[in-house]
Amino acid sequence: MKVAIAATLFFSLVCSGNLFAEEPELVRVYCFSADLEAGFKDSGANYFCRELGKTGEKKGSVVLTKERALADALVEYLGKEAISTKGETTYLLGGYAWTPDQFKNGVRAVITIDDFSKGFYGEGVNDSAAHSVWTQVETWIRENRAAILEKANEQK
Repeated sequence: MKVAIAATLFFSLVCSGNLFAEEPELVRVYCFSADLEAGFKDSGANYFCRELGKTGEKKGSVVLTKERALADALVEYLGKEAISTKGETTYLLGGYAWTPDQFKNGVRAVITIDDFSKGFYGEGVNDSAAHSVWTQVETWIRENRAAILEKANEQK
């Protein structure tokens, strides 16, 4: 009975490809901000880096490293900004019409690999701007994994 169960398990693993499937190499990322590097607290950068790491681990593309020297890529969180834009709704009250301003957040980050840098920007309400940027960064890393790892291996 045990042999039959083991044979069935082995057959299902081989057929699904999981037994011999090679895991793709993860890109080691050092995520930081100027404030964190200077020894100051930066809750926005901590949040951004933590979520970038979680997303990358979930997608199987990124692993965060605590040492800059071990990283294949550097991601610098540049910060959040408030953007004032004209609202989409016009109100009428007492014979006056006005369109109130809306405030959206903008978030910027830069990825650096060797002597190459690329900027990312997202805007939205609340944390949707940061979510947009860490998703863009993770997607770009996943799409360019082979080139990033090749450049990292050339540096070693």
